[in-house]
Amino acid sequence: MAELSAMKPGTDGYIFGNGSQPLDERSVLQYRVRPVLRKLGLPKGTGWHCFRRLHVSLLQAAGASPIESLKLVGHSNSMMTLNYMVIEANREAELVTGVERRLLAGAY
Repeated sequence: MAELSAMKPGTDGYIFGNGSQPLDERSVLQYRVRPVLRKLGLPKGTGWHCFRRLHVSLLQAAGASPIESLKLVGHSNSMMTLNYMVIEANREAELVTGVERRLLAGAY
């Protein structure tokens, strides 16, 4: 997982940190993010991986190519990005309907 901190330009402090130390992503997840997720009723185990998968899937739904998604999420290879993509149910239904139409029309 990428580090959750970034240095403030021209300073010694972190944008996401307590001044001199970057935030610990596991601590942030455990004590800040997960309590909110529980209040929202999201399933146990929801975390950074789930958010990353959602981000890649939303990029795909917005029309981003796998290469664009790869660059935007910082993956090192396209197979990793493809593993994160989830096809939305309505898009899946569209694709299946399109195949059915072609088969029934004899246009294959």
